[in-house]
Amino acid sequence: MMIMRLALLLLLAYAAEDHIKPAEFLSKWGTDELPPDASISTPSLAEAWMKRGLKARDAGALEAAVRAQWRGAFHAPFFAHSWRHLGNALLRSAAYDLSCEYAVEARHALSLAYFHLRDAHAGKGLQALDAIGELGDCYVDDLELDKAEGAALRALAALDADRGQAPAAADAVATYCDDLQGVRVEGVRMFSPRIARRFYAALRICGVVSLGELIDEDTLQAVAQLEAATRSSFEAGQGGKGLAAAALSDPRVRGRGQNRFEVELPALALNASVVAHPVLHPLIGLALGTAGVELDAISSVVAYPGAALQDHHADTSEIVDVLRRQGELPQLPAHGAIAIVPLVPLDPKKNGGTQFELGSHISRLRDTELRTRPAISNSGDAYIYDLRTRHGGLPHAGSAPRPLLSLPYVKDWYVDAVNHPTRHTEAFDAVNDTTLKKLLVRVDARRHHEDLFAARGGVCDNV
Repeated sequence: MMIMRLALLLLLAYAAEDHIKPAEFLSKWGTDELPPDASISTPSLAEAWMKRGLKARDAGALEAAVRAQWRGAFHAPFFAHSWRHLGNALLRSAAYDLSCEYAVEARHALSLAYFHLRDAHAGKGLQALDAIGELGDCYVDDLELDKAEGAALRALAALDADRGQAPAAADAVATYCDDLQGVRVEGVRMFSPRIARRFYAALRICGVVSLGELIDEDTLQAVAQLEAATRSSFEAGQGGKGLAAAALSDPRVRGRGQNRFEVELPALALNASVVAHPVLHPLIGLALGTAGVELDAISSVVAYPGAALQDHHADTSEIVDVLRRQGELPQLPAHGAIAIVPLVPLDPKKNGGTQFELGSHISRLRDTELRTRPAISNSGDAYIYDLRTRHGGLPHAGSAPRPLLSLPYVKDWYVDAVNHPTRHTEAFDAVNDTTLKKLLVRVDARRHHEDLFAARGGVCDNV
């Protein structure tokens, strides 16, 4: 341990001129603004930033190294080595300054890489951090949650060998997610290792994560105004009969149970900083493990007073029917995650909201009694859940509509034909052969789009 510490200090001995104070630096690199090259974000761009960071490290330029590695993690958050490189860059700054700020972020970056993304080399960085005794007290506030996280991961891994361990795994999930509030990540105003690690752990273990203070007030109000105007237009278009009437004739409005509706929103009118949010977007890429992320829809899910308790359900099933092959397949990674931004504060006892079965996205826990937790949201908060997580709407005992912005992010090869079915030609709808209709779903959907485009004279404004 002492040798490792001395090696770090020798490497940092000539880096003082490039170094700035941790609090000042973290406020600069932890930003809620998009990097200038965010619109061309690619894995190759991430690799270029990582190489630049390594060169800066070798030159003793600590600030430049961390900045470059942060950009690498932003552009490719799904690469384990993105977080290892960022963690190691922060580690060097922590060793130089004996700074808790750097040390804590370094620990989160390296833990994400090692425990979740399975980068074996990141373990060396964690050992190096532990070797710096002066930083030992920096992690006191995280120890209990970190311990519960490790216990939950071990309990879930044990299910692969013995399904009889499901009750113990469910208890470990409940302890981490609910008892210790692991499902909640506070102060999500910047893309940082702490935010990324806590987000990923919650989504992996709990199946749902709550992000505090994600959306600023001005943006939230703009979205709320767009949602209200769009919803009102559908209501007015039915002679004032409301969304129930609209759902019978307009495919852009769908009933989701008693006094609950989903209304499509005009995508290009929505604030781009919501759709490609500088924190949420890379977090979704991290969760889905790919740069190939698309939105399956952009809509408002609105509940009116009197909406009843919904049965618990998952929005989609497994890609492979794991329930029939429990002994053959491990837990599959997420193929999609839905981000929900409440446009009004949520109170489970008043206007309802949504409650989740913690751990229900894990197929081998579905026959086990799981703890439920309601989503409680303040202004600007959001919650994200795995498409497979079981959930249900709570009764709405309030007096005003409760709209939620719904952003279902999916891997680009996945299509949710259950919640967002394709639209078809009249000829297709008249076909009675169910086998033939199933085979022609995508083909006819393209024909339907082409017919609509031609009927509008080559102009499409329904976006």
